[in-house]
Amino acid sequence: MNNIFKKIFVINLERNADRREHVSKIMSENNIDFEFFKAVDGKSIFPDNESRLKFIEENFLDCNKWQPSVGQIGCWLSHVEIWKKIVSENISSCLILEDDITFQIQNEDKSFQENFNDYCEQLPEDWNLFMLGYKDGYQPPDENQRISPKLNCPACTHAYALKPESARILLKNYWPMRGALDSYTGQAFFANASDANLKRFIDHWNVDRCNPTYDKPLYSKESDTSAILKLKSYAATPPLIAQGASFGYSDCW
Repeated sequence: MNNIFKKIFVINLERNADRREHVSKIMSENNIDFEFFKAVDGKSIFPDNESRLKFIEENFLDCNKWQPSVGQIGCWLSHVEIWKKIVSENISSCLILEDDITFQIQNEDKSFQENFNDYCEQLPEDWNLFMLGYKDGYQPPDENQRISPKLNCPACTHAYALKPESARILLKNYWPMRGALDSYTGQAFFANASDANLKRFIDHWNVDRCNPTYDKPLYSKESDTSAILKLKSYAATPPLIAQGASFGYSDCW
């Protein structure tokens, strides 16, 4: 993996030592160099519910009265900090992982690294968003197809890679926040899945995810959708990396 990605970051809360041990073990077993990235701890920045609600009011679209937990906000902010680092340091390619991952091996006769290389042989050079792990989404019928540009709004952000140009797009358009983080990143695949989904995405972005009467400054549905459609998104099919290595979601952040 290190021959494809300049940097590999694993997001981890300082208080989650068991997750650090888990990730260190599987990375060592597969000879992968990586760095831990200190996660934003939602529980520490929001000491009470009042501060959480104030943050939501100031930063989130009214997503049909949906309210993120402190953990979901911490997740958003952690990923945003990595996007900023990719841009500021001009990291040519960066794999972002969360700390409850497990590796999937599609061909048992090969190591994970060899399986990974099989996928990357099909990855177009023009990629700037590469999703290695997700839930749901579209699985192409051709079992020999390892890379696909078409997924149906995949869930989760536990394993994806960015280049600086895609990190800039995500940073420019992530605020105001809407939904959970994967509701935002998943749109890149949803919009590219088919002509019908593209039309639905453009026509119903506000209706589906947000209050269409939202009128705070700096938000434009047109610029939002235009930016997302500029992302050259590809996904590993089936996923190379899974989520949920015996850790509960409530303990993530």
